[in-house]
Amino acid sequence: MRARAIKDLSQLSDEKLFSEVAKGMDLCLENAERLFAQSQELGKLNHPQGFNILRTIVEEEAGKFMILLDAIRCPRETLAKHLSKFNNHLARSLYAYSCDLKPGNYKELMHYLNLKRQQFYLDGPNDVDFIFRNEVLHSREAAIYVDYVETEDGHDWLNPYHWGGLEPFEVGFKPSVLELAIVIRAMGFVCLDVLRIVASKWRSIEMKNDYSYEQLSDEIWNTLKELEKNKLIKDTNKEHLRVVVEKWTFPLHAEELEKEIPVSREALREKQRNWNPDWY
Repeated sequence: MRARAIKDLSQLSDEKLFSEVAKGMDLCLENAERLFAQSQELGKLNHPQGFNILRTIVEEEAGKFMILLDAIRCPRETLAKHLSKFNNHLARSLYAYSCDLKPGNYKELMHYLNLKRQQFYLDGPNDVDFIFRNEVLHSREAAIYVDYVETEDGHDWLNPYHWGGLEPFEVGFKPSVLELAIVIRAMGFVCLDVLRIVASKWRSIEMKNDYSYEQLSDEIWNTLKELEKNKLIKDTNKEHLRVVVEKWTFPLHAEELEKEIPVSREALREKQRNWNPDWY
């Protein structure tokens, strides 16, 4: 067995690709739903650390569902590169995060996502007090693992329970990415015939900075109409249609979401040194 062979999907013919991606989407969502149900039980028993850990994994598994759907919107020549996101914690989390954003255009979306890709960033009571490593990866790992870390004040042990185990949680609330994936499956997207149409509608669309939310919504509606014309839509519930149009975001296959954006710690220290309380 060779694990993490997801890029091999790029070697398949379209018909085989659509079939395999449909299977993968279904499995990712089934796993996300199982873990979500288990997180709810931990929440009811007032186990916040376990709840938060499972919720992170739920979002990542649903993020993998969306990465696979984006593989269908992706041109064949860049498919292998896009599929590397599937096994990457940062990329999966950013796909999940994107479902909560309502940007006006593609440039705005990438601005928000790139803020989450920063290798290091400043934060604290005055917004510049401490240098932290990438927010997404640190929050994920700090809630799970004991670690010996170097801080601005020296070295110390990181206790997962004190860092992420006591974060507030809300039992019963589905992450947006999970809600979207459930609706997409309910509408019948997880099948070869639907994915064939999605590919034909989206592969040629190139994302540019000024590609607007209105253009995105129009293209999603056009896709849904094409599916309805071919009698492939299983669920036309108005609320579900709204979820798809509002939460299914711009194609992200061209972006290197699996990579952190390098940040100079010395440049951040310079900002700390030059900070002026009168700015706030």
